[in-house]
Amino acid sequence: MKLKYVFISLLIIISTSCSILKKSAVSEKDAQKKELEFIYLFDAANKNRLNGNFEKASEQYITAMEINPESAASEFYLASIFIAKKDYETASSYAVRAVELQPDNFWYNLEKADLLNKTGKQKAALIIYESLVKKTEYKELLYEKLIHIYTENKDINNLISVYEQKQKLTGYSPETAEKLFNLYLKVKNYNKAEQTVSQLSRKYPAEIRYQGMAAEYYYSVNQIVNAEKIYNKLLNEYPDNTDVNLSYALFCRKTGNHDEYFKTTKKLISSDLEFIKKYNLLVSGRYRNFPKNEYFELLNELYKNNTDEIMANTLLAEYYIDENNKEKAIPYIRRTVELNPSDFNMLIMLFSLTYDIKDFNNLSKDTEKYLTYFPNQPKIYLYKGIAEYKLKNYQEAEKYLKSGKNLIIQNPNLLDQFNLYLTLIYKKTKQFDKALTLAEIILKHKNKEIKIYELYGDLLFAVNKKQKALSYWKQAQINGNNTKKLQNKIDNFQNITIDDVLK
Repeated sequence: MKLKYVFISLLIIISTSCSILKKSAVSEKDAQKKELEFIYLFDAANKNRLNGNFEKASEQYITAMEINPESAASEFYLASIFIAKKDYETASSYAVRAVELQPDNFWYNLEKADLLNKTGKQKAALIIYESLVKKTEYKELLYEKLIHIYTENKDINNLISVYEQKQKLTGYSPETAEKLFNLYLKVKNYNKAEQTVSQLSRKYPAEIRYQGMAAEYYYSVNQIVNAEKIYNKLLNEYPDNTDVNLSYALFCRKTGNHDEYFKTTKKLISSDLEFIKKYNLLVSGRYRNFPKNEYFELLNELYKNNTDEIMANTLLAEYYIDENNKEKAIPYIRRTVELNPSDFNMLIMLFSLTYDIKDFNNLSKDTEKYLTYFPNQPKIYLYKGIAEYKLKNYQEAEKYLKSGKNLIIQNPNLLDQFNLYLTLIYKKTKQFDKALTLAEIILKHKNKEIKIYELYGDLLFAVNKKQKALSYWKQAQINGNNTKKLQNKIDNFQNITIDDVLK
């Protein structure tokens, strides 16, 4: 009996083993099939990505990850696709997953850090960059990224540290040495600044600018006489060298030698010095570096050789606006707009100045021209409508004002300005009902910038509501409108005619 049970148990064991072996064979075959499917999809996705077929590549990477959820490379390349599309938030989610799957992969961590930096999470990016730079061969690449962030954050001490490490790694570089010299001066590490400029001068004795840097060092440590000696020597040897003259001009400004600063600046402005450097000699931020008469002389010199430079035209325009000479400012504003038609703010300034000097013919021409650049900007239609109204082209004015009014989105003040000029048009064309309707809309908004009370009184008078008209004229007077014309209407409202009011 026992033998019978032993025999049955053996049969069960043998049967079970055979079943397991059979299933194992099927499972292995299925795994191989899935692996081949994954390889095929991943390879196809790579080809599509490299050929710029991002949509197809994305689909294939996602399908590949359904087969193999542990594919960090798929996550990494999906992130790169969304980086190319500038969808950094989506890219970040894939980059994070790639690092979770392979935390020690340099390129996955770098991509994650780059995306953190792009999405405004600089501190988190810095932690990764600083961690990677300690344990990778790609230090130079990381130094550039760290330099960019430290420069942006004005973190001078860390910037110095990175430049020093870079110098050790890549060997001596005069460009890096120059940057270090300027940084040492900023943190008042004069010993290192002196060592750096001395080394540069020894290595490159013929390089003029390093002698200028030595003069800068002497100025920084208050050895003005030594700095002047260097500049005198350089100016004698290289009187027309723009680098020497520029360095000397800045030295004169810092030491308060105004006459030399003016003379050297004038010389530089007439030279082939880069325009932006000339510009920076004239102004510091919003402030001029010279008294008015000297500034104007230098400004004209700058403009003479740079008529197609936007900033040269802008500076002259600003000068004349400050002098309250709008007519002289306008040609320079107009030239600025011609050079950069996409500058909408400058365009509106042109319209505003042209309106102020009552040059409605040019205002009409300019607005018509630039409507082709900004067909959906209501302010251009407003100025066009105003110009046509002032030129007594009432039908044209109404057309442009109505078109522009339809473009306004949630801007009641701008809407009031459109309605004001439409009201004036309807007053002139004696469409009093339309005019009154719009005037009442303006009144409801209680916009103090819009002088509506006198106009509304005129319209009431035109429809024979004289007493009500008088009350609005008086309200206009209370609000500060004290013209003789208004006073005359109030004093003589019983005797004046509609034509008197509509003039």
